[in-house]
Amino acid sequence: MATWLSSRLLLLSFMALLIFSAGCGKKAPPFLPEQKIPAKVDQLSGQYEDGRIRLSGQISGDDKGVKATGCRIYHAWYPADDPPCEGCPIEMIPFTEPGETQIADHRFACDIPSGNREGIWYLQVFLVDDKGAEGPPSERIRLEIRK
Repeated sequence: MATWLSSRLLLLSFMALLIFSAGCGKKAPPFLPEQKIPAKVDQLSGQYEDGRIRLSGQISGDDKGVKATGCRIYHAWYPADDPPCEGCPIEMIPFTEPGETQIADHRFACDIPSGNREGIWYLQVFLVDDKGAEGPPSERIRLEIRK
């Protein structure tokens, strides 16, 4: 009887160990989430000239005391003869070097290198403050570059 009881306890202990060691939720570094800022780019437009894309637009939401000091630009590129289908998801990736950004008087402008790359570009801008907090995304624009 004692062997039967000890084998049952050993089996239950082993099962409990398996269940509790499997994990108990999201594993992430213990950092506070990045704060958001209210400033965003509206009426975003883009124009290609001399091997670069010039983005410009109006800034809204920066009257709440938090000033944008820079931006993060996300893009996707497709060959002109193979664009994504209408409604297909487009995976945007950040530019590593967004270029010179000008933010003044509720206006935004930034030049980004395109490397004379013909095709279809999708671009979106997030304004950031001096601490790296990001604002809401601008609308996504489509820009076709042909030479």
